[in-house]
Amino acid sequence: RRLEPGGKEHHYARRVVESVAGAEEVLASMLTLARPEQATPEAIDPAALLAESVRAALEPRVAAGAPCPWRVEQVVEAPRFLGDRVKLRQALRNLVANALDVQPDGGPVRVSALAVEGELRLRVEDAGPGVPATLRARVLDPFFTTRPEGCGLGLALVGTIAGLHGGRVDVLSRRSELGGAVFQIAFPLAQPPTP
Repeated sequence: RRLEPGGKEHHYARRVVESVAGAEEVLASMLTLARPEQATPEAIDPAALLAESVRAALEPRVAAGAPCPWRVEQVVEAPRFLGDRVKLRQALRNLVANALDVQPDGGPVRVSALAVEGELRLRVEDAGPGVPATLRARVLDPFFTTRPEGCGLGLALVGTIAGLHGGRVDVLSRRSELGGAVFQIAFPLAQPPTP
């Protein structure tokens, strides 16, 4: 912050800070995979969870004041529910970030919270290339990635968080209405007691 913006030192200092933040994120993901903590349930407003997750995924990708190339639609058809807000936000952020990354020039993304057949389903759909059938079974494996800059921990972490909630991650075989992939976290819907 003390370096003059636009200068070479400022540029390199900013890159160092970004790299350290990236390394911290990878280490935190590895620790969560190696020693998953218990979920800490609390009452969650699904609309707030979606909004926080989308904001966390967009912040590092859209410069302040710059137009956002993605059109993110948020659909809420679920009541308040019990879950670990911090972990679910992290998992949903990972799914949204992947949906943005497969559309580097922008495009539509739909993030939904749905109550279906006694389950809460947190779903992310995009208009990217989709997931080939040959890779569907492997994308949740730790350290498996198809991106040169990826480390293969994002989706594995989503699977761990779904498991902590007694659920699963689905990579739907059908393409989304937007034309790309559909990922969802599904777990038993538990509602908080009515006050």
